[in-house]
Amino acid sequence: MQLVNLNGDILPINQAAIPISNRGFKYGDGFFESIRMVDGKMPLWELHLSRLFETMDFLEFEKPKSFDAAFLKNEVVKLTGKTFNNRVRITITRAEAGLYTPQSNH
Repeated sequence: MQLVNLNGDILPINQAAIPISNRGFKYGDGFFESIRMVDGKMPLWELHLSRLFETMDFLEFEKPKSFDAAFLKNEVVKLTGKTFNNRVRITITRAEAGLYTPQSNH
């Protein structure tokens, strides 16, 4: 069964839903990073993190204080559990609100 970690909640993929007002859905205001997990390890993890954080900075997204490497790794492990071969996709979108121009960078 495919699972999704949606803002910290682990759900079956067919139960996960984002609101129609999501800026990533509505305007493409976001990005994603794909990571391969092999034998429980994520090759190039540091490079993926670097690219993810650099992209957030470039797009002027405000990161919550708890949003760091340890937090992300914990969320990936929470999602993947004991399965050691996975494809992980981290999708980041800006907070809802605003028309084309966002009202916030959260």
